[in-house]
Amino acid sequence: LYDAVNVSYRDFRLGKAATIAALKDSKLVAISANLLDAQTGELLFKPYAVLNRGGERVAVLGATEAPAGLEVLPHLLAQLAGIRIEPPLEALAKHLSRAKAEADRVLLLYYGSPAGLRPIISGHGSSLAAVLAGGTRPELLPTTAEPPVVGTGELEGTTYEESSLEGYGPGGAAVMLNLLTDNKNRTVSEIRNILA
Repeated sequence: LYDAVNVSYRDFRLGKAATIAALKDSKLVAISANLLDAQTGELLFKPYAVLNRGGERVAVLGATEAPAGLEVLPHLLAQLAGIRIEPPLEALAKHLSRAKAEADRVLLLYYGSPAGLRPIISGHGSSLAAVLAGGTRPELLPTTAEPPVVGTGELEGTTYEESSLEGYGPGGAAVMLNLLTDNKNRTVSEIRNILA
C-alpha cells in the first residue's frame, strides 16, 4: 500500500469535485502543500504526512508546479476551475519548517520541471532527505544534487520494460514503485541505494 500520494494538476482531469471525492473515498493519504481552493485560499489536502517507520518519523511533503500555458489553454482552465496553484517555493517556505519539526527526515514528492526544482533544491535542499520528481525527463534532473533527486521519464529510441519494486525508504517508510526503465537491474539498484 502507498503511504502517501502527491496530488498534482494532472490529477484533476475530471475536475476539482470529482478528484477530491475520489481521493476522499480512497485509502490513500493525499498530500499537496500548494493546491489551494481558489475562493478561500485554504489547502485542498494536507501539505504533508508524517509516517512512523522503524522508530523514525518521516514527513512526506507534496508539491506540484503549475502547468505551462494554464492561462491560455481552455481545457486546463476547465479542469483546474476553483483551484489555485501556489508556487512550490512559497508553499515550502510555509510548510517545510513545520514538517521538519515533526519528523526526523523530510522527503519531497515533486511534480514539475527541472527549472522549477532548481530553486527548491537551492533554497531548501539541506532540509530534505531526498526528492522524488515526476513530470520530467530523468536526464534533465541534477545527478549530483544534495539531496538526491530521483526522476521518471522517457528517452527517444529506447526500449522500456515495466518493473515493480517494493521496499522501505528512509525511516522505514513503505514504498511501492511501478517503474518503466531501459535497464531494470541498474534502475532497481539505483532506487535501492537512494532509499537505503
